[in-house]
Amino acid sequence: SHSERSDRSPRESRCQPNRQQQKTYSERSLVIYLVFIAVAIIVGVTIVVIRHRGPSGLHHGINDFEKRREALAPRPKTSLFRHHKDK
Repeated sequence: SHSERSDRSPRESRCQPNRQQQKTYSERSLVIYLVFIAVAIIVGVTIVVIRHRGPSGLHHGINDFEKRREALAPRPKTSLFRHHKDK
């Protein structure tokens, strides 16, 4: 209203946002920034998980178990000097 005195001219007050509007703009830009960061993180994690997942399936599971079982099986005892006798 005209009864309130302002240091700014009416034109300046229309062109420049007041403090409440500036706060709203900064809060909105912060939220947009955080949403962008969250989306980027989700996309990045999804790409890493998809690229590094192992093959899945019944046959792969059986083959993987067989390889691990063979790796843990005791090996036959051999002499350390066996390769010298072959020469």
